[in-house]
Amino acid sequence: MRDPARIDGVLAALKEVWERDPDLRLGQLMMNAVKPESPCREMFYIEDDVLLQGLLNYARLRGIGSARGCDDLVVLRRAVGEVLHYIWDPIGVAGSPHARDEYDGYVEPICNLLWRGADHATLVRHLLQISEQQMGIPHRREEAERAADKLLQWREIAARGSGAL
Repeated sequence: MRDPARIDGVLAALKEVWERDPDLRLGQLMMNAVKPESPCREMFYIEDDVLLQGLLNYARLRGIGSARGCDDLVVLRRAVGEVLHYIWDPIGVAGSPHARDEYDGYVEPICNLLWRGADHATLVRHLLQISEQQMGIPHRREEAERAADKLLQWREIAARGSGAL
């Protein structure tokens, strides 16, 4: 059996590299890191939500339990995306359907914060950091506050759906 202790190191390195290049999908990142002789287009182009669904299905089939139900994860991710697009929306694209994916790169980190029990102030700080430091758009506290309120409401809805979050 392989040493399970290796997992934390691999995941930490993956997290660090991916956070520095968040526009890549996980499959793209893995292909770029491994540089296989025969690249697999299906893995390179797989969307992260499709990959996540596959991982959750695999876990369920293997009997690897999770406190979070698969449907609840999907609902929470979708809700976070909606909150970021329609409520937080620091660049003002909520009225543009073609820009619906503009904030998708921020969904997973925010879901992780929610799953780890982040409070309102932590969510507001995170949203302000994104808008101010990554986007260069200052003074979006009111939108960040409203978005954090909704994100916490959605966390509660997801927690009720799965029994735990």
